[in-house]
Amino acid sequence: MYPFFYIFISLLCGMAAASGTNIEWRIGAAAAALAVFLRVPRKAAVGAAFLVGVFFAPSFDESSSDLSGEEEYVEGTAGSSEVSGEGYRFTLRTEEQDQITVYTAERPGAGDKCLVYGTLIKPEEARSPFQFDYKNYLLRQNISWQIFADKVECPGERSLRTEFFDRRFEQLHRVGGMGPGGALAAALVFGERSFIEEERINQYQLLGVIHLLAVSGLHVGLITAGVWLLLVRIGITRETAAVILFLLMPLYIVYAGAAPSVIRAGTMTMLALIFLLSKKKIPLLEIYSVTGILYVLMQPSVIYHIGFQLSFVTSAGLILSTGILKGHGFSLMMKVTFAAQLVSLPLIIYYFYSISLMTFAANALFIPVISFIVLPLSFAGVFIEPGFPWGAEWVFSRVETCMYILHQWLDMLEFFPGHLITSGKPLPVFIIIWYTFILIGFIIWDKRKKWAAAALLSALMLLVPTLLPVLDKHAYIHFLDVGQGDASVIELPGREAVYMIDTGGLVKYTEEGMELSRNGPGKQVVLPFLRGRGIDKIDALIISHGHADHMGEICYLSSRISIGQVIYPVSETVPEIVTEAFACLEENDIPLYFAGRGERWETGNSRFHILHPTNSENWSENDRSIVLKAELEEVTFLFTGDIEEAAEKELGKHPELLKTDVLKVAHHGSRTSSTETFLNASAPDTAVIQAGVDNRFGHPHEEVVERLESNGITVYQTNLHGTVTMKVKEGVLETLSFFHDKEGS
Repeated sequence: MYPFFYIFISLLCGMAAASGTNIEWRIGAAAAALAVFLRVPRKAAVGAAFLVGVFFAPSFDESSSDLSGEEEYVEGTAGSSEVSGEGYRFTLRTEEQDQITVYTAERPGAGDKCLVYGTLIKPEEARSPFQFDYKNYLLRQNISWQIFADKVECPGERSLRTEFFDRRFEQLHRVGGMGPGGALAAALVFGERSFIEEERINQYQLLGVIHLLAVSGLHVGLITAGVWLLLVRIGITRETAAVILFLLMPLYIVYAGAAPSVIRAGTMTMLALIFLLSKKKIPLLEIYSVTGILYVLMQPSVIYHIGFQLSFVTSAGLILSTGILKGHGFSLMMKVTFAAQLVSLPLIIYYFYSISLMTFAANALFIPVISFIVLPLSFAGVFIEPGFPWGAEWVFSRVETCMYILHQWLDMLEFFPGHLITSGKPLPVFIIIWYTFILIGFIIWDKRKKWAAAALLSALMLLVPTLLPVLDKHAYIHFLDVGQGDASVIELPGREAVYMIDTGGLVKYTEEGMELSRNGPGKQVVLPFLRGRGIDKIDALIISHGHADHMGEICYLSSRISIGQVIYPVSETVPEIVTEAFACLEENDIPLYFAGRGERWETGNSRFHILHPTNSENWSENDRSIVLKAELEEVTFLFTGDIEEAAEKELGKHPELLKTDVLKVAHHGSRTSSTETFLNASAPDTAVIQAGVDNRFGHPHEEVVERLESNGITVYQTNLHGTVTMKVKEGVLETLSFFHDKEGS
């Protein structure tokens, strides 16, 4: 029996049951706690642990802040700074214990007492399914406000803590700037990945080797063993070496970035050293459990940190599998790799919606090279850098050589077609069932020595979420909230095909002129949505016309998801931004078709008809928009791009074609569109307006909304409702808005 392990599980269950993100997680946590209670003899202990968990459950209440938002400045203590864009980001803690995320061009020292001048604003919340919720992310760290600072003043003397963090920050940035090898060393030693190219980070994540960049048990174990051997070799007794390591470990935890994985590994090491000094043999699982208990009681909100969940779940799985993980050398390493990936798989899919079949192959080379070559070299380079920067550069060049070989391996694996399985986000109950199957698989592996059975059980469970869309006979139409722009996704019944109309796009204005943002809705909204829905291919991407807010994300999306073809309106000339997008399509071997009035196609029982444009008129770019009529499950939808009054008059010549059930309102609800004549001809029951919150154009205009409502049309606006989803089957239409659905859950 392992009493502390069961107490730890009950504690976590109590916290999750009291503060779970939805009812399924709460019921699942309560059921797991009941199973533990019935399983163990020490029922009083685990019952008390559950109640303590309920009492300590993290609460995220933004109304608890003492700040009103009207303050001209705030005063508090600065935390450690991180690079953010062209400036810095740090957390400011006031005397009233309010925490504020500060963005500034000036970097204060950690521990400095500072005055921060600027306007307090609330963090942005997610407005679309599967979008990263920055507001919720900060709230779970008890941060309710942020400031883009005009000025930061930090008078007073600098503390020892400030000097320590300053030295760490300065060395981190010196090391990170020493080429690709230094950038990797910054991740492995300091836990800072920002120096590595974003595309490479995405590849690491895609192929399942990103965990090697997290400072974790592997790193702590290697540095502890190295320092231990060094101290013993120079004549220090084992007991004294243990004391020295115990005293140095908190310093290393902070120096390595204090992520949940390094805190877990460091604390476990410290507890193991205590038991070593006391001459007591304590099972590793109990050391792990005591570490977890202390951690979550001191920082309850950490239970919602992805790093914490992956670190503790994977560690528990490996510790409990010691009977299976036997052998030596490469064989043992591969068994550990396989077991760790199997245990972490459900969580990875729950948070990232996909898994690569090449993950095991990628780790087979990455783990030994990183563990026994790159990691020791990185520590050596960082250690000698302050005194011998030229020596550090030489060491990091050797790291770069190793990584070149590894990257060639990853590039080859990524080339394999069909290696990425996009499952979509599974329901919480599926995760619980999946872990049950993994447990059964491990038992089979242990008792019958058939490791393949464990893999087969997990593989079968992986197929379930990928099959669900095929069995779903509803059609779905999603009007995505991409800010001031358009992007819609159509899923046909049984996932026969997926069509996308426009991509959205965010334009930035700089001294050099207008340019597309690299952090636009393609990255923030569209791709997470597609992956969260389990969509790995768009059969046709229909671009209504050549404006950035409708097609600005073509290059981003075409390099990250399969696109069967792109359809663009017939035109003799195209804007420069469209020419650049066409080059991206050619680079990714995506066929391009020009379409105009009269084009039709059918997929299953779904029919599509392009009503506009013709190539016989000198249309403006807005009026050249493709107008698409779609009939899905006996319900009609009219997508109108950005057409204005001239195109509406042309379409009005054939009013019999315009009749529709749902209208995607043209031009974001501009007063130059949606004339009374056009609305009478189309006669929709429901209308959707895609416009950005507080956009500078004033869309949608009040008179347009009034005109729609006066015609008895139900109006949804993405600037008010977030992403709007319509679910259709056999003529029955159900509409869900993101914020309404979010409140309902």
